[in-house]
Amino acid sequence: MKTLRQPPHPSQMVEHIAAAAITAGDVVLIAGGVGIAQDTVASGKLVTVAIGGQLQATPVIAAQAWTLGAKIYWDATPGEFTNVATANTLAGWAYRARASADTVGYIVILAPPGI
Repeated sequence: MKTLRQPPHPSQMVEHIAAAAITAGDVVLIAGGVGIAQDTVASGKLVTVAIGGQLQATPVIAAQAWTLGAKIYWDATPGEFTNVATANTLAGWAYRARASADTVGYIVILAPPGI
């Protein structure tokens, strides 16, 4: 579950055509980065995507500690956030440290570079 803890500014919301069915809270790959879907829509429909804001996220890669300010990436294969850059998409940075036993991560979403 991905929950925006602090709603993004209206300038951090964009409309995007869904390439597949999307549920509100899903991570959406957009313009070389990630955003969080605000609506549930069918494939081919417009979905509002938050490309900024503070995110409380699960799932996160298990047994992985994050330091405050660490870059955080989206790993689409398991559908989880991680601090491993290799073959993953930059999502933002950790605004709270995370112990390896924690099941949730706190991320500030960065606007994708292509927007």
